[in-house]
Amino acid sequence: MRRRRLPIRDMAPTSGPGVTTPGQVAECLTLPGVTLIPMTHQDLEAFVDQEVADYADERVFDGTWSRHDAPERARAQLVRVIAWEHEALTAERQRLLTATDVNGERVGWLWVKLGPPGPWSTSAFLCQMTVPRPFRHHGYGRSMLAALEALLAGEGISDLRLNVYESNLAAKSLYAAVGYRLAEQYPTMRQLQKTLSGGLDAGVQSSDPGPVSVG
Repeated sequence: MRRRRLPIRDMAPTSGPGVTTPGQVAECLTLPGVTLIPMTHQDLEAFVDQEVADYADERVFDGTWSRHDAPERARAQLVRVIAWEHEALTAERQRLLTATDVNGERVGWLWVKLGPPGPWSTSAFLCQMTVPRPFRHHGYGRSMLAALEALLAGEGISDLRLNVYESNLAAKSLYAAVGYRLAEQYPTMRQLQKTLSGGLDAGVQSSDPGPVSVG
């Protein structure tokens, strides 16, 4: 499969509860390289475990839950989402992607739904982007977004949307820094939108699921 590489020049904090300090930003002036590859069953289980932990942290951070039972409540509340993620492994218009660094180590995961054929065929929704805790605040979130946007633009996708909780300050900072704008406001979250332009090969649409790299 053909490997495509794109230049990345700047950084923003990766996703996760809390506030990124100026010192953490200064440490990441050069973004790390990442490659997006199709997710395996083993990757999916690791993705789900981190997703549950992050959701529990967010609900503790916004004062909704107490720390002692948050993990159990998070897994119970996400049971339907987890089932959908397992279905997405083989769904025609969904993508589960693993991000690896230059050494081949797993540094994150993405879940994307493509719009249905017809008027919405050029749209996509980023359902989840997760970076494991040891790799946060090193620019991987931004690198993963850049690689995903390039992949989707190369397939003819021009509109990418996502939801983010109001309590997730680091994620909101990241998305604002890379050009996402408010599309809808909800009581506890907001929907953001970005218009994608160009692509890996301008004017060419592709369904090639092969590796896509940035860095």
